[in-house]
Amino acid sequence: MIILPFVKTGDSFALSVTISDANGLPEDITAWTVKMQGRSASAATVADFEFTKTAPAAGRGEFSAAPAVTANWPIEAMLLDIEVRTPTGRVHSTETFRLPVERDITT
Repeated sequence: MIILPFVKTGDSFALSVTISDANGLPEDITAWTVKMQGRSASAATVADFEFTKTAPAAGRGEFSAAPAVTANWPIEAMLLDIEVRTPTGRVHSTETFRLPVERDITT
């Protein structure tokens, strides 16, 4: 399982991604739906991340969460995956990965 670097509560979160095919070539995601959701260890939904297509023809985008959103995240390793839906209705998900969430010390 992939473990991402930690994020602290109340901090900005950003994760840049490139969506590729089975051969590692970037997919054109212009008309695709791309989403990522975070869940707690008990499977409760913690976050629905914003996704911005930064270079859709090259498969690039960025997931983000504002400080006001991360401020309410539980202090634990959140489980995440990315799901894409093509215009033809195909749905693909990544493997599950972890995002450790730590309590911010400086307020």
